[in-house]
Amino acid sequence: MKHSTRSISFQQLFTSFGVMILFCQVILLWFCHHIAHTWCTHDDLKIFRPKNLRPKKILPAIFPKKEQKETIVEPRVCMSPEKDVPWPLSGTCNKPLHGVSGISAESRSCGFCSSPYLQSIANQLEEYRDQCKDLVVYGVAFGAKYVGFINESATLSMDESVCAFHFVLEEEADTVGDLRSNEFVIRVDGSKMPYKDMRRNVKILKMSPLDLFPWAERVIWRDTKLLPKKILPRSYMDYFNRTVEHFNTCASLVSLPIHDSSMGNRWEDLDFPEYKGHCGAVVDAAIKRPTVSDGLETLVNQCQLTLQHYGHESLVDGKTFLDRSLIDSALMVWDMRTATCKKYIGDLGCSWLDEIHCFSDRDQVSFGRALDASGASVSKELPNGDQLFFKDNRPTVHIARTDCHWYFQALDICYDPNYENLRVAVVIAGTHQRFMFSTALQHVLAPLVRQSHNVDLYLSLTTGKAKAYRFAGAFHPDPLLEGKNETELKETITREVQSVGANVQTLLVSEQIEIENDPLIFHMYKQFKKKLPNEHPLEYFPALDIRNDEVRARNKVGNHNFLRLFRAIENLWESAIERERAGGKQYDYVLFLRDDSYWFRDFHLNGVVALGGDIFIPACDARDPPLDPHEMCDHGMVARRGVADIFGRYFSTMFKLDLAGCAANLTESFTKQGKRGCNTEMILKWTADTYNVNVTRVGQGYMQFQRSARVETVNGTITECFHKFCQSRHDPLILGTKHADMQMCKSLETK
Repeated sequence: MKHSTRSISFQQLFTSFGVMILFCQVILLWFCHHIAHTWCTHDDLKIFRPKNLRPKKILPAIFPKKEQKETIVEPRVCMSPEKDVPWPLSGTCNKPLHGVSGISAESRSCGFCSSPYLQSIANQLEEYRDQCKDLVVYGVAFGAKYVGFINESATLSMDESVCAFHFVLEEEADTVGDLRSNEFVIRVDGSKMPYKDMRRNVKILKMSPLDLFPWAERVIWRDTKLLPKKILPRSYMDYFNRTVEHFNTCASLVSLPIHDSSMGNRWEDLDFPEYKGHCGAVVDAAIKRPTVSDGLETLVNQCQLTLQHYGHESLVDGKTFLDRSLIDSALMVWDMRTATCKKYIGDLGCSWLDEIHCFSDRDQVSFGRALDASGASVSKELPNGDQLFFKDNRPTVHIARTDCHWYFQALDICYDPNYENLRVAVVIAGTHQRFMFSTALQHVLAPLVRQSHNVDLYLSLTTGKAKAYRFAGAFHPDPLLEGKNETELKETITREVQSVGANVQTLLVSEQIEIENDPLIFHMYKQFKKKLPNEHPLEYFPALDIRNDEVRARNKVGNHNFLRLFRAIENLWESAIERERAGGKQYDYVLFLRDDSYWFRDFHLNGVVALGGDIFIPACDARDPPLDPHEMCDHGMVARRGVADIFGRYFSTMFKLDLAGCAANLTESFTKQGKRGCNTEMILKWTADTYNVNVTRVGQGYMQFQRSARVETVNGTITECFHKFCQSRHDPLILGTKHADMQMCKSLETK
């Protein structure tokens, strides 16, 4: 993927004058420290000697001053709010020793040798050795909210084949409800933990799988917040085998997603997760919610110094080292079956804890530095987007691609062979002027290919002008298609689709889709004229609305466009069926998409279909005005092949439906004494009900598009606007700053 030259500017993220003053004060406070430390090393880890840490010119400041000046920064200074707490994790009694390459004046080792209380916890866990040594899953629930997550998950289906440990504060342990037979509560006395801040104490347990469970062969950390989310692996052993075992590494983690929660409000501008963006997001979160971190000043300086330290690094696969090593630490998989991996896991955890001891308690901000210190800084991007980090030419750490994050799909789906190499047909019909080709290419076709699916495009476009149902302005084509004749359109579309690894199976370009001579239309017209010779059939079919002359005329245009659209889709569907016959295999899923769908982020098919159902549509349950109970959003659909014929042949299906029966379900206030029947969204729901189709309504965050248009405003500017806007209560679409000002088309003054 091409590296974006528009990397996030923190000046843009924090433009508020008040915030600017705050951060100027933060920077000034930091300069008051000036305590020189060197970053020493454990002998077999990456060496950072004082000569490597000569003061350098600082990169453009993360947080702006009124006057931007060139500043010299001292080597890293320990600045944690609890930096004066003695190092709590001596490992001098461990064999082999696992150590740290960090900021300390002397090489540190890690373990529970100097902490009788932590060692007593490890001794308590020893009693589970025989029954739990194959695989341990554990997490920490410090605080009533997190204990609540344990209790919420009690009714969910969970993997009960492995031992699961919940570390809970002594005073809250009795509030834990009934547990499964494979779950165990470990009581923790917070007053005996090394730090005052419980977030830091959590990190000790989180980064110490080797000291807590030295007898276990496999260990998985899971944040307690994940328990009620229905995204955890159905089988932890299968997940281990498909990640660590498959890639032959010591550890497996998941990349941070490109999402507003992890990248801030400029997430739409990113092609991949960026360290700068993540720093901005966590600092912004810390400003709004001080409990997110125990030291805002520390967090600001840590980000700034880390960016400075790696500023000279060359790009690999178009990304910096810090970008490549961004992870979500909520799920971590460790292989402790070999001495090599045990030593590596101990060293990595020790370096990571050293960073947390000295700087902020935000472990994702410090992971890259710890990974580098562990000696695994060389990486390779796999064809599917996963990253492998190597130590001594051996794959050591696997980082799953951002597509695999639980924001988009359940954890085990990404590597489940049942969700790989699916045959997917993408069916789109519409007009040259309205077709949002670029976003479909970037956020639908390309991601489907990256997700290891076989993708075929079936596309029909008309070039003639057609009357719009409501919008009176002029549409402008997608930038990739603007000014192209029929031949050029076909060449451009075919070339671009093939460039992302998908196939163009059918591409039809015509002046217009004629329906008047279609046998079904001809027969319907003939029968209608016998009953109402002075009326036009398209004022009544398929959607009836004759409340007044204006509505009657508009409804006629809408019905005409509707029938032409689905006649074109049916033509494409017949082509897809012929393709199936020729190849001897059916498609697994079919995407029926509108031409004016403007996609904001990548579509993740696996996450949608894993929800279960026959068809998947946007819930659109936060729309204004709201959907009628008899309506179903018709902006786009994912269909299992078993029911795809109903909607692929929707044009023909329309003539078989009992539309009078559909209207009979409506209230008198809606039908206006028979002058109004089911609209197209009601007809879609009536169709699904008639054929007993299992409909799954998904949040707009699963299908991140809106029906949109490119129009010319009165001042001559070509701009994108929402033709229709659909939103959901749960998993909503969140727009970044790039599209924050995008308006409804009807609110614009257009030419």
